[in-house]
Order: sequence, then C-alpha cells, then structure tokens
Amino acid sequence: MNPRERLEELKKKSLTLNMTRGQPGHNQRHVIPRDFYPAALHELGLKIDGIDITNYPVGSPDLKAIQGLPSLRKILAPMVDLDPDLICVNIHESMKLMADYLYRGFVHGVGKDAPPWERGKTKFIVFVPGYDRHFAMLERFGIEMIPVKLTRQNVSDNSFMDRVEELVAGDPQIVGLLGVFRYSNPTGFTFSDAAIKRMAEMKTACPHFRVIHDDAYCVHAFRGKRAEQLSIVTASKEAGNPERGVVFSSLSKIIAAGGTIAFMGANEEYLEFFRSILKIEQITPDKPKQAEIFYFLNNYPGGLNGLMQAHAEELRPRFDAVERVLQEELGESELVKSGKVSWETPDGGYFVSVDVVPGTSPRVIEICKDAGVAFTAASATYPKGMDTEKRNIRLAPSLPEVEEVELATRVFALAVQVAADESNNS
Repeated sequence: MNPRERLEELKKKSLTLNMTRGQPGHNQRHVIPRDFYPAALHELGLKIDGIDITNYPVGSPDLKAIQGLPSLRKILAPMVDLDPDLICVNIHESMKLMADYLYRGFVHGVGKDAPPWERGKTKFIVFVPGYDRHFAMLERFGIEMIPVKLTRQNVSDNSFMDRVEELVAGDPQIVGLLGVFRYSNPTGFTFSDAAIKRMAEMKTACPHFRVIHDDAYCVHAFRGKRAEQLSIVTASKEAGNPERGVVFSSLSKIIAAGGTIAFMGANEEYLEFFRSILKIEQITPDKPKQAEIFYFLNNYPGGLNGLMQAHAEELRPRFDAVERVLQEELGESELVKSGKVSWETPDGGYFVSVDVVPGTSPRVIEICKDAGVAFTAASATYPKGMDTEKRNIRLAPSLPEVEEVELATRVFALAVQVAADESNNS
C-alpha cells in the first residue's frame, strides 16, 4: 500500500488522539509519591467535576474552566450573593486579586471598550475611616484618593451617597470607587440596598467608572444573622452598567491566611474580557488547592455556615469584652455625653472604630505603647494618615485571649481619658 492508501486505512479507525500540548502523561503520575497529595485528594480520586486536578487542561482549554472548579464555586458564590458562573476562583489573597485588577486597568483597561488608565490622571473615591491597606495599594499605583466621610447617621440615611454622586458627576478622572460595603473596616457599617443601587445607577463623568467592593467580611457575622446585601454586581447589571460592579473576597480569615484561595465576582460582560487576558497569563488555576478546600468545606459539619458559626463563637466574647470595658470606663463620662468620644458596636467584621477627643489620637496611642499595649497607628484609617481631626483609632480584638482584650481595652480607655485631660490643660 502506498502512503495515501495507508492513511485512508488509519482514518477508518475514527481516531481522537491529542498531541497538541506538552502535558505530562497519566503514566507519569506514578513517579510522584502517593503521600505527596493530601488524603482528601486521593478520596476524590484526584478528580473533581470530571477534571484531572493534577494536569493541565486537555487540548484547547475551555476558557470558563480557568474560573475555578465548578463544585467549589457553588460553595463560594453565595458568600457574595452571586451565581457560581459569575465568580472566578484564583490565587490565594483577595488583595493580590484587587492589585492585579488595578494593574490591568493601567495596562489593558477595565473592560473590552475601556481605554487604559493614565498614571497621574487617575482618581478613586475611598471611604473614611477606611482600610489602610486599600490606601497603601492605591497610593503605590499613583492613584489619587478622594475621601468621603462615613458616619453612623449618613450611612443610616444614605446621605453619604450625595457627596459620592456629586464627585463622580463632575470629574472624568475619577475612574472608580473602592471600599468595604458590608461590616466595613473599621466602622462595621453595612450599606443599604438603596445605597448600592445608587452606586450602580449614578451618572459619572468617566464613561467606564468602576465600583470595587472588597467583601472581605461577607460571612463574618458574630451577633445575629449575617447582614444581607444586594450585590453591586447584580445592581450594576440591573442599572444597565453591567461592567461597573466587581466584588472580591477570600477564605483568608476563614481557613488560613494566605494559604487558601480568593475570588472575584463580576458580570459575564466583564468576565469575558477578563478570561481573554487570564488565558495569556495563566494556563490553569491551582486545582489541587481548590479541590482540597472543596473537600474540607463540603465535609465540615454544617458546611461553610457551620464553620462561620464556630468562628462567631470565638469572636463574639472578644467584641463583647471591648464593649463592656468601654462602657465601664467611658460610658457615663462627660467625654461621651458631650460627644467628644464615641465608638461603634459592630455586629460583624474584625474591628471596632473609636473617635477620641479631637487632636489626641497620637497621644492616646503613645500612652498605650508606654503601657505595653499596641494598637493600629493613629490616623491609619485615612489616606496617607491625613486624619485632620486626629480622632479615629481602630481596635482589633480578634487575636488576643478574652482576658487580654479586656486588659488592653482598659488601658486604651484610661489613655483616652488621660490624653483628654492633658489636652484640656495644655
């Protein structure tokens, strides 16, 4: 038979062989010791959702597969109130995912038709008091921050949005907004659905304005039920601005800091654009890690909800201790009655926000340090530390034992009084 005839004979076999990519063969797995993979992965047969978790995608990769294992996305998506198809599970920290989003904004733009941002001509709205790591990240990218003050009253009546709407309508260089909208850091505020809708619907001078929700504490309720909230992703779609809203979260404060996974949520209009970039930057996500996390959450008593209830049982006594000591030491004081000192009592999140006598926050921190108690630096809750009133201090009671939280808070409350007395006598 000549080559053509031989080829025709082979075609009759209806072959479906694939030699497109340099993937390790299945027989190569035996060179890896069995105990290299955790027992949980062997119980899954090193496969999940029909996907080999030890290898690259077979043939031409399905672009949606890069969004993460479907079974894990089904568990994680309710955390941010989205459909599993609208989240992308990726690297280990949400801060890194957000930094990558900002980086891509300067290189690729933040959507198919959005031009890249220009360094020195890019501004973001941030909320104060706010998250110091957000501020550091934006500053590192050369993004100018426009602070909008949050108070118990203006969050309650949504009037903080008046200022946001005024700012974005008048300046095309304001390209985005970044904040924690649920159990905010450090105040513990949760924005209403009405406020979320206003963010999604508002008229902006920048045609490709983006709202970035760092939903870091989305399931971290420790008093009562979890705060329900309309997703900025859903609200943006309904408002006719489908690419506007994005949300980020992670399991860092749930399973292991920096050792688990993070994820982003967005509408399909943005995810299509995102996948087109990600397929160049990454061949496959960390499927073994994702499968291990799926196995853990799927087998934990009560699932993710059961795990968060266990966390709440640990967190609640610590936050109760802060509230109890502040009330004991300051509750009936003239400082509180006059409004010079106040604090928030959160139902979730990781922090307590305290406003001390104006001008005294650095001295309060100094007095505490002299007594052997460390708190977040004064004014850290403002961009570049520019708390002009020098009032706000963030307390983080989650790490110490309850007795230590009580002692530290008592030192703090006494320092507030001493600093106030010094201020009056200066």
